[in-house]
Formats: sequence, C-alpha cells, structure tokens
Amino acid sequence: KIFLAPLGVILCSMVTLVSLPAGDVMAFVYPPDNWTISNGTATWGSDVLEDSTTANFVGTYSIKITGNAPTGEFGIQRVLDSAVPVRGNGIYRIGALLRASSIAAGNNATVAIVWLQQDKSTAVSTSYLINAAPLSAATTWLTYTAEFVAPSTARWGYVFVVKSDTAFDLWLDYFWIADEPVSFHAYLSADQTIGNASFTTVVFDAEEALTSTTAWDLGSNYSVATGRFTAPYRAIYHFETFIGWESIADGILVQAYFAVAGANARNYWIHSGYAGGAGVSGHSGSLTVELEAGDTIEVKVYQASGGNEDIDGSATGTVVRCRFSGFEVSR
Repeated sequence: KIFLAPLGVILCSMVTLVSLPAGDVMAFVYPPDNWTISNGTATWGSDVLEDSTTANFVGTYSIKITGNAPTGEFGIQRVLDSAVPVRGNGIYRIGALLRASSIAAGNNATVAIVWLQQDKSTAVSTSYLINAAPLSAATTWLTYTAEFVAPSTARWGYVFVVKSDTAFDLWLDYFWIADEPVSFHAYLSADQTIGNASFTTVVFDAEEALTSTTAWDLGSNYSVATGRFTAPYRAIYHFETFIGWESIADGILVQAYFAVAGANARNYWIHSGYAGGAGVSGHSGSLTVELEAGDTIEVKVYQASGGNEDIDGSATGTVVRCRFSGFEVSR
C-alpha cells in the first residue's frame, strides 16, 4: 500500500494538513497539481530544464528551494507535505527524490517524518531522520529512504525537507510513504532439549536477515528470547514452521501445535503421531489466522520417550532445519 500525498508545500511557520483516504495507490502524481509555494524562497523547476544533460529525470516538475537566506519556522527553509494517515505500530518505508547543486560540508539536505496524534497538531515524538547530511552526489537525482515503526499513538505523519545553508540549491521531486506488512523469519541455531511428557515452547533463537544489517522483524514483534510473535495490530497473518527431532527412537509419540494466546486463544495442531525411526524425524505445518493486537503465537512440541530428546538446531552454512516464520496477509 502506498499513500501518496500531493505535496502541500509551505515555506513558513504555518502548516496546512489535508487528510487523505487510506487505500491501495500504486502511482505517483505528476505534475503535482496541489503543491503550493508561499513566500518566494522556492520556485517551480522543470526536471527537463534543470537536468537537461541526462534523460534520467522522473517527473514533469519539481520544487526548487533556492539559495536565499533561510526563513520560516526555526529559521530554516522547510518544505512540508500534507498529512498522510498512518497506523500506530505500523511499519513504513519513507523516502524522497532529491537533487542538490552542491555537496560541500554544511550543505545539508535533511529529510524526516513527524508523527502526529489524531488532532493532526500534537506531535507524538521527535522527528525520525531519513537523511541529515549533504547528498552523496551533486546535480544528480537521488532517492533517500528509511524504514520506521510508527509510534503506537500515531495517526498521521508528514514528511518534511530542510535545506540548512544558503550556499546551494535543493530540488524535491516527490516523496512517498509505503505501508509495509509485518514479517519475521526465525530459526534454531543450536539443539534445544525437550523434557519428557511436557509441552514445551520451541524458542527459535535467531532471526534471518534480509541483508547483513537489516532483520526481517523490523517492529521487533518476534522475540528470540521467548519464541513468541506478538501481533502489533488486528490483521490476518500466515505462519509456517518445521520441527526436526534429533535421532529420536522409532515408535515414540511426538506432537506439535501452534499455540495462540489472547483474545483469539486457541491451539492449532501441526502433528500428532509416532516417530518413524533413527535419524531426523520432522514435521511441518502452516496456519492462516486472524489475530487481535497483543495476541501471541508460538510453536509447542511434546515427546513421550521417557527421557530428554533434542530438537535439531544444526543451522550451518546454507542449511537451516528448524524454523518459524510469519507475515501479514491483510487487515
């Protein structure tokens, strides 16, 4: 879902916030018919004219924040957009397409989002920065993005752009806010011992990474300490798991289920039967279920061997055996 605000650009201390309906919008608006310029410190700039040396322009128009002396609120030039409806605890990827005439020290181009309460005037927290430094290259259109979790009381958000110095010009072509679904992917990094005849939570103690520095679980809704996922808001979620036993004897009763606690408390069986012999005996399951905010889900297992048995946590190299994942389907 992308909520795209036609920018209501204001370069003074008053901000007019216009509510936009939530929905599935997968397009950018060019030209920006609803953008405005109020005090003469910015001008319309055509991408074709301002970037005539390359065909890699995006829109028809852009906002050019000129090198005039800083004015407006806080003594800086600010370009602000209309408020966009957001959901508390929701995950958002926010970005802007910018170009600067200079990247010298101090020529900072700051992009940030401010979260607002329902009244659209009370800030929930300080702004979340997307960029607060000179752009990485001059006279080139660059996209700056970051992912954030909206505070629980946030109902609106607006992106703003600040040019901190008079010595350069800054162009803003568009901004966007993408509503991203909740997701996580956890696995067992070492064997976990399961006692006899007692249902035990499998604590998948490591999380898969999308890159070397970014985890799936941006909102920290899954806990590697407890093995539980906590729903941040009401939605339909899908979960999958695989559990492998380490050399369990033939004929031993083993069971597993998804355990949901909270408003929609219920147990959903994955497996109930007898192990099939020496080596790794495994079972998998999936579940699509509606959860309320605060509901939790975990995977519980049982074995009746008369002693301890291990869940196989040998995750090495490109092989991951025991795992638990989930993602938001709809809300």
